[in-house]
Amino acid sequence: MRAHVILVISGLLLFASAGSIRADTVLDIFGVEKSLNDAKRNAVQAGDEIAQRFADQALKVISAWKEANASLIKDGKAAVDDSLAQVFQEMENTATRIEKGEAVTFVDLQVTTTNLASALERIPFASREPQFTFYRPTVVIPVGTDTFEVQVIGSGIAKANPQVTGAAGPVEVQKPSDNSITFTVARKDVGGEGDAKTLKYKVTYDIDRSKWYNPFSWFGMDTAERDVVIAILPASPGTVNIDAIVKKVDWEKDTYGPVYFKQRGKDKPYPTRIDVKRELREAGWILDKDAQKTAKWDDNGGDGNGGSSCTGPDVESFDDKGFVFYIQHGSRGNSDAYQGCRVWVAIKRPVETKEPADRISKDLTWLKDTDLTLPADTESYKMLLTTYDKREVSIENKNQVPYGIFDVMIEGSAIKLRPRPIRDF
Repeated sequence: MRAHVILVISGLLLFASAGSIRADTVLDIFGVEKSLNDAKRNAVQAGDEIAQRFADQALKVISAWKEANASLIKDGKAAVDDSLAQVFQEMENTATRIEKGEAVTFVDLQVTTTNLASALERIPFASREPQFTFYRPTVVIPVGTDTFEVQVIGSGIAKANPQVTGAAGPVEVQKPSDNSITFTVARKDVGGEGDAKTLKYKVTYDIDRSKWYNPFSWFGMDTAERDVVIAILPASPGTVNIDAIVKKVDWEKDTYGPVYFKQRGKDKPYPTRIDVKRELREAGWILDKDAQKTAKWDDNGGDGNGGSSCTGPDVESFDDKGFVFYIQHGSRGNSDAYQGCRVWVAIKRPVETKEPADRISKDLTWLKDTDLTLPADTESYKMLLTTYDKREVSIENKNQVPYGIFDVMIEGSAIKLRPRPIRDF
């Protein structure tokens, strides 16, 4: 039994260590923006839609901050508000890990996205026009609460007659603040079966173009239109495959002989021990007990006298090294008789081979454990997790599953993949 091993498939801590550089100045913010653009480019090349959506959202926050702080940008060394600096640092940490291909957990993305939304609502926008800047979630799993809430953030958007329309028509809008609106979506209507898909809503709001000094513009009103596009993850997070190499023992078999021996005696059975040759034993050969039961033996063409005979092997005496063969002696008056016998010895030796077992494959789920059992006599194995976005991740050497979807627990031949708590983000 192997020692109990738990491979915790999760990301690194979201926050930077005490010695890391914080995004405290305007120049630091520009560095964060570069990291995010690099992360986005890496995500696009890797086909990682989730990482790409995160980078897009974070870049929107920086764009909004730059618009609201145009005067600060002229002074690259100007300080940034402490709370916003922490949010920018979170962006930097996550973007750097995405760029390096390191694991980022769903929890990381959920927390960071929530903090981005909170920070964005605190930014004092310079423009008086209503804006559509940011929305969440951008990714929704097919299981969980009966409904989920979509939040749209933008300066003054709640006061700009916002309207939301989905595939089924108009959607009721809530206005928790001047700078945000929300609407509710029933999860059963958007996911739970089949492959990943996209949910799309249209958000419209009014932009007042009137100027106090121009009477002809007093009733001027434009309508802005923006899309909310949400990725609905598929019913299955992916599949897990195990390719095992198993040890198999076959037996090489042979027979040698005849072994000739002659014994003298009078009116009684005579046991003779026949051992497998020493050089054969040293080469790994042992007695083939089953085959020896029917192995050939004879009296060497009548080689005996006094009514003596070869009676055969003692099956109870069989062991790996050899066996006992009996002769029944007769007599010649008061004298001993003799009997010569020939015996053929059946032998075998193990031949160990290693070969691939049949592949073990199971679909994963968002809510239930997935249990697998390695084949008997497994020598080694490779476990491959194919995620819903067709990426393949080896878990042979404690590699981390993208976005920390599963904990993988291994005890002996039993393997359990346990889904971690996942939320929309």
